Amino acid sequence: MPHGGPRGGIRDCRPRAATTHYLMMLTRSPSSVLLAVMTRVFAWKVRLTTPSSFINFTNVANDAQVARSTVYEYFETLKDTLILHELPAWRKSRKRKPLGASKYYFFDVGVVAALQGREFRPGTPEFGEAFETTLFHELMSYRDYVSGDPLGYWRSTSGFEVDFVIGDHTAVEAKAKENVSPQDLRSLVALGEEGRMRSLVCVSLEPR
Repeated sequence: MPHGGPRGGIRDCRPRAATTHYLMMLTRSPSSVLLAVMTRVFAWKVRLTTPSSFINFTNVANDAQVARSTVYEYFETLKDTLILHELPAWRKSRKRKPLGASKYYFFDVGVVAALQGREFRPGTPEFGEAFETTLFHELMSYRDYVSGDPLGYWRSTSGFEVDFVIGDHTAVEAKAKENVSPQDLRSLVALGEEGRMRSLVCVSLEPR
């Protein structure tokens, strides 16, 4: 399965994280099985019609009236086939208590657009989510092919959230807007107060 390189190109090779289990999964699972898995997940009304989502497996299991393990297995299948990617929480902040739930990203924002039946137009919340997802894939590619640093995100119980944390040294916030205000940088500043980040980066649409 092609995967975007760190400079935006398409690389016809697998990430380092690919395993023999994953290759066997692709070989043995016909597209109809994957379609059935995706259909079941969406039938559970899981909020995965945005490019990135927080998932509470217990709540999904309760709403769908199935075992939590069943929900987890479905998501593992989507992860193993690279339809979904998991972004774990960075939990090393001390001044503000972090949340521990992972976020999930689709492999392609175009799939989300098709599922929603609408376009991601500039200036809409959907466009911002698509912008964040695109940046996620670029950072993931850089991790897989170049740096090897773990990738996560940070969210505090008090409501601060930074989209991406690279290793323990760089925080990255995505803002799909041409004019970034100090208010937009509050979460970056809050994480910077922890004293662990060497770099605080905001990726936006501001002209150079």
